[in-house]
Amino acid sequence: MNREVTRVVLAVMGDGDVERATAFARVLRDAGAEVIFTGVLATVADVLATVDQEDPRALVVTGVGEEDIVEFGVPLFVFGEPSQPVARDGAVVLGTDWDEAAEAVLSARFHTAEAPPDRAR
Repeated sequence: MNREVTRVVLAVMGDGDVERATAFARVLRDAGAEVIFTGVLATVADVLATVDQEDPRALVVTGVGEEDIVEFGVPLFVFGEPSQPVARDGAVVLGTDWDEAAEAVLSARFHTAEAPPDRAR
């Protein structure tokens, strides 16, 4: 069986809600994603290092402020209530309908969508 699985990193920053993030990780998993749930990360550098190491197709972050939105190299989704309004281009704020949010994450398109993976999965 050759089935492409969407790899998603889900990170909690600052005052993000770990319990809601855990529940959303389950929703993503049930929708067919491979979820790397980091738990609480202290800095944007920690998130960048995790993205670099895990090679995800999308990044979901909770507890993030506008000053934390940088170029992660993958589609960025902000889950839950951002600590400050998120207005920068490239970040999608997910709504409260978790199934709809999971569909948005799993259907993310990014610049390397047609490129072969860096490593075999």
